[in-house]
Amino acid sequence: MKVSKIVINLYTLLFMVVVFCGSEKIGIFGYTAELMALMGVLLLIGRFCSKKEFGFAIDKYAIFLFLVIFLFIVLDYYLWSIYPEYTFVYIKRFLFYTPIMLVCISLDSIEKIIYVSKIYVIFIAIGFVLLYPGQGVNGSFLGSYQNVAGALSVGLMLYAVDFLFKENYTKKDLVAFLFIIGTLLMTGKRTFTVIPIATMLLFSLYKTGNITAKMKMQRLVRIVVPALILGSIVLIVKPDIFLALSRLSDVSQDSNMNGRKNFWELALYLWNENKWTGIGMGTYQEFITRNMHFTFSEFKIQTAYAAHNIYYQLLAEVGLIGISIFVLFFIYNLITIINLIRNNIVKNNSKYIKNAYISLMIQLWFLLYGCTGNPLFMVHQFYLYLFAIMISQSIKRVVRYGKE
Repeated sequence: MKVSKIVINLYTLLFMVVVFCGSEKIGIFGYTAELMALMGVLLLIGRFCSKKEFGFAIDKYAIFLFLVIFLFIVLDYYLWSIYPEYTFVYIKRFLFYTPIMLVCISLDSIEKIIYVSKIYVIFIAIGFVLLYPGQGVNGSFLGSYQNVAGALSVGLMLYAVDFLFKENYTKKDLVAFLFIIGTLLMTGKRTFTVIPIATMLLFSLYKTGNITAKMKMQRLVRIVVPALILGSIVLIVKPDIFLALSRLSDVSQDSNMNGRKNFWELALYLWNENKWTGIGMGTYQEFITRNMHFTFSEFKIQTAYAAHNIYYQLLAEVGLIGISIFVLFFIYNLITIINLIRNNIVKNNSKYIKNAYISLMIQLWFLLYGCTGNPLFMVHQFYLYLFAIMISQSIKRVVRYGKE
């Protein structure tokens, strides 16, 4: 076996562990950052082993914006962070992220990673369902139902791409799709369920690849009818199993918008302390820890690991200057992949257009979930976003050089 193939196989294995991460505190998941660094080393080694399999990224503007973000965090650490030791954590993170911005792997290898990811997601769902009767929603080797929901949400996006592009959509595909949706509903995480489904429905309104809107409507019927029948049976036999449905009207849960409002108000308060450069990347949580009496009396917050909105938290931590750079980075990558989808070379090749939509859907998932979650501040979720950028880089190489 060629060295490059060994490197790809190792990278794929680590990708499963990092991106579909569990607690980040138990077992192998406690070394997510270290594994991510190893993935970077593998990409650099792969580049020296095979220039065909591992190519340098060619989108200089995306790389430039990423490096500007990294430089801003370095300046943040030295000049204005209120807790520099916590900002330094993000210097190390973005240093580990850098290889995935510089090296992109071939589309064939990307498709292999996607394929293995889909299998792994099914394994996660089966494990959750089997452990549910005895251990409830936290019965999973990933540590908790939140981690399971995050992994299944990403997996649901990948299976949604099959729905949008696969010409021979079989009963096996249908069962896998319904199984993941059902398991995701069992976790009770509404946003993780809504974003992939809403994105899929949006793209179902028009032709994608060789699949027309009419064909997708027919597929939707095949999904909705058995879903309603099975869902009705489950709700009659054990109505509490679909937690997401029972929590829609439950305003006492911490995950509702009222609970997040306090976190956002604190973020705006901290932003007013330093509107241009913020209080320091990664310091939001530590501010609460060191000023618990104040945050509780003023905002009813005793503890939090993030603001549950990446845009509010960025505003507080890096100010107007920092958030402008981040948003510019997000918008540029979004525009890049949309332009690639509209490119004639990409539109007329089923492999290219399918992977382009995978990149687009991951980016949309990240940006939308960022309104109520913390994907930018979670190592594995931001790495997934950067993987979507890698996909666009790989497609862009094909368009420019005509070689996969």
